Amino acid sequence: MFWKLFIIIGGILFLIVCIDFIMPDRWAFTKKIKKSKIYDVVPGVVFSLCLGLVTIYLTPRINQKFEQQKIGSEYLLGILNNLKTDTLTLYMDVQELTDSLENITEPERKVKQDILKLRYRAEEIEALIGQDDALQEFSTSLTCIRKNLTPENREKRYECLSDFIKATKKLSISIVDRSHIKTTYSYK
Repeated sequence: MFWKLFIIIGGILFLIVCIDFIMPDRWAFTKKIKKSKIYDVVPGVVFSLCLGLVTIYLTPRINQKFEQQKIGSEYLLGILNNLKTDTLTLYMDVQELTDSLENITEPERKVKQDILKLRYRAEEIEALIGQDDALQEFSTSLTCIRKNLTPENREKRYECLSDFIKATKKLSISIVDRSHIKTTYSYK
């Protein structure tokens, strides 16, 4: 309510200044204003009022936009960090599965849990950025690892793991590119 009064007063003062510039010496009240000291101050006051109103109106909206971008970027960076952590965990668990010769059920269970976590991450990323070729490649490489957990497929498992690491890197780059997160380093 208070800002509406400022707009009305500022508008009236602005009209007085405009009328004086368009039609000088035409109206009696502009002659009186010209003779007073207020005539020299009116343009500055009108400009200050307008600038203040624009600042009061626009600043919160601009700030809100930046805060939304900041929150979104922080969320995506958190997803990237979780993706990196889960990828490292899967890599170590696959190595443990490959190294174990006797009891393979426990490492296999860990690998399956890791794959399930990474599938969830893939769904989360798809919900944020939409379907992507890098995301499809990531899911395909996870499926390849899951299908080759048996001891006979050791070499194929390594190939799938290598493809998975490459797909994870591509997916991370795709997330950064599509989310407009500003980076200070080159990743290509």
